[in-house]
This record gives sequence, structure tokens and C-alpha cells, in this order.
Amino acid sequence: MAGLNIKGHSETLEYEANKRIVVYNPKGIESKFTWDYIPEGDGTKINVEVEYNIPLPVLGKLAESVIVKQNEKEADTLLANVKSKMENQ
Repeated sequence: MAGLNIKGHSETLEYEANKRIVVYNPKGIESKFTWDYIPEGDGTKINVEVEYNIPLPVLGKLAESVIVKQNEKEADTLLANVKSKMENQ
């Protein structure tokens, strides 16, 4: 994130094969990723929801909007890569 090296680990909170995965990162930047796999026509729609808490004392309030925009762009890239991989299998 923004060139910072932040260490942490993740814990799987929920796992339902081919339906839902929820992963929680309690350390570093606290976050929760929820991946929902929804049948749609002949394919699958993937919905990813990310909740995170930016440590503002470290980054500063001005950096928050830049980080949020960067993370949104990275999420779009991630989903495009997943789509490409799945379509080319």
C-alpha cells in the first residue's frame, strides 16, 4: 500500500466451497475481505467487499483519499485478472 511494507497475517472466518470466503487480517492494516461467488447464466459473478481501517496516525488524513483511490484501482485490476484467468481455462 503506497509503497509501505506492512506485515500482518490473515485468518479464514468463513469458507463455503464455490459460494463464499471471508478472510480477516487483524494485524498490520486491519481488514476483512468477503468473496461471494454467485451463479449467473453460464458463468459466475464474483463480488468482493473489502473493509479496512487505515492507521491515520501513520499515514495522515491527506493520504487517506489517495490510498482509497489506489486500493479501488488495485481491486479492479485484481477482478479483471481473475476474470481473464477463468475465461482462458
